[in-house]
Amino acid sequence: NLQLYDQVGSAWVNVPGYQTGSWTPALEGSSTAGTQTYSTQIGRYVKLGNFVIAFAYMIMTAKDAATAGNLRIRGLPFTTANISGLRYPALITDIKNLGLPAGGVQFEASAAANSTIINIRASVDNGVYVNCTATELKAATNIALSFFYISA
Repeated sequence: NLQLYDQVGSAWVNVPGYQTGSWTPALEGSSTAGTQTYSTQIGRYVKLGNFVIAFAYMIMTAKDAATAGNLRIRGLPFTTANISGLRYPALITDIKNLGLPAGGVQFEASAAANSTIINIRASVDNGVYVNCTATELKAATNIALSFFYISA
């Protein structure tokens, strides 16, 4: 329980809707998910009401050759709120051994509304984003990210 001190009532009070937990982030392709092998696969979250802070860290040791399509991370602990036109950005804090698609300059990760999936993309010079695909995924890919969002 998360408690705050109420100075008016001179008592500790529980904050409603507070919870913590774990989730299992997994890298997958959008057409064929594949089953990657990991040495580390950690996900944690804190939820206060419908506001969620999620963290993920994955270190792959082997890539499933069947993985195909756009690269994404599945398994968010709660579905993002269905707010039309809103994309929830994720902060990639560490990324290793993941190739950029042609023309890609920098990685970007975000989730669409009403989703439990984070899409991995790359920005190009003209401000447009291109999807990272399973072909850029390597056997030793490492990704760490933080993600703040409103849940459904």
